Amino acid sequence: MYQIIYEGMKIAGAMLLVLLTVIDIKTKRVPRIFLGIAIGSVCILCLFGGAEEIIRSVLGAIIGLMFVVFSYITKEAIGYGDSWLMVWLGMLLGGWKLCILLFIAFASAAMIGTLEIIRQKSFGKSSRIAFVPYLLWGYIGVWFL
Repeated sequence: MYQIIYEGMKIAGAMLLVLLTVIDIKTKRVPRIFLGIAIGSVCILCLFGGAEEIIRSVLGAIIGLMFVVFSYITKEAIGYGDSWLMVWLGMLLGGWKLCILLFIAFASAAMIGTLEIIRQKSFGKSSRIAFVPYLLWGYIGVWFL
């Protein structure tokens, strides 16, 4: 039963990421209410998954929390919303899958960002990009592994 609920949570997670991608592209913000609900849902799910699932989620959350600290130290070089989204993804997928997701996301963002710099030639330090689409891309990549 747990596995069915977990797979449903992953599908709901994909739909949430699509919604957050649209919002992030339009506003460059990730609404906290969605993050709170998502993190709370995974916490409740973990209670039914047993010790192994709790450990997997905690390890994933720790990796995500490192990005929250990084956001604080760098004054949001990566936004808090993106960082808390990484916490949620880490809790949902676990640490190893989060690392793969982040590799895909950062590599994609670097490639697209480089192309944008070449194309526009007006990309500066203060330029902001929507990062949730790259997290969605990584999520899709991890899903098919």
